[in-house]
Amino acid sequence: MVVLTLAIFLFVAGVLFTLYPILPGTLFVLAGILVYGAMEGWAAFPLWFWIVQAVLIALNFLTDWVASVLGIKRVGGSKQAIWGTTLGLIIGPLLLGPIGILAGPVLGAIIGELIQMRQAGQIARVAVASLIGFLLGIMVKFVLVLIQITLFAVQVWK
Repeated sequence: MVVLTLAIFLFVAGVLFTLYPILPGTLFVLAGILVYGAMEGWAAFPLWFWIVQAVLIALNFLTDWVASVLGIKRVGGSKQAIWGTTLGLIIGPLLLGPIGILAGPVLGAIIGELIQMRQAGQIARVAVASLIGFLLGIMVKFVLVLIQITLFAVQVWK
């Protein structure tokens, strides 16, 4: 029971870090699965389970970048805006704390468009697209983490 409680604690942390993306929430879910498996045995987790988990984890890591890139490209944003968003995802929280989670990608996109000497209207469209892409990415990652946890629960309680 203690092991399951620890796994659930890690799952909750994974969900929270998915919604408040300071650390990759999907890794906390993986840690919960690994702790449970190490302590209770691996028999509950067949090969297909690990393959699906690996795919979900890979998708989770790709989601932020893909969501932002697609949003920026859709409104005609530049490669510099894409790079700015990517760097903003990393640097924003470090420099601006919690507000940097949202502001970093947007400011990065704005700086990228300023480097390209774009018009104010285009800069605003790219900034909004970056924010929407980031928020949609969080929603997709939330669903992916819930699928990871659900697969665990199905395997453990069948």
